[in-house]
Amino acid sequence: MGALAGANVAVTHDPPAVNPTAGATRMPTWLWLLQRLSGLLILGLVFAHMVVNHFADPATTISVGYVVANLRKATLLSVDSALLLLGLFHGLTGLRNVLYDFFAGARARRLIAAGCLAAGVVFFVFGVVVLIVVLGR
Repeated sequence: MGALAGANVAVTHDPPAVNPTAGATRMPTWLWLLQRLSGLLILGLVFAHMVVNHFADPATTISVGYVVANLRKATLLSVDSALLLLGLFHGLTGLRNVLYDFFAGARARRLIAAGCLAAGVVFFVFGVVVLIVVLGR
């Protein structure tokens, strides 16, 4: 063991911490929480959607008329609209995070965030227009 056996050896400095994500910008906590919450809400709404549309009356054949009739009910229209909004938010937030893993520059990240936001608005407006057209039948 030698001369160091039983001796108190003091470390005068800590080794530098290894951080594999040094310089990476983390997702803001509120956005992280909203994405998790949206995932939970999506699960609940998909379950409700499946029960109402597919299991409540198994003898019902799903047709365009059936869908239009269901969408005229405020509750089912709200569920489908919420699924559209939450699905877009959840998916585009996930896409934003994946793209942030590949692009670390501030300008690139601003473009990614703006692109995801723009895509979300466009797809939501498109979805609402489709609902309006379907309800106009």
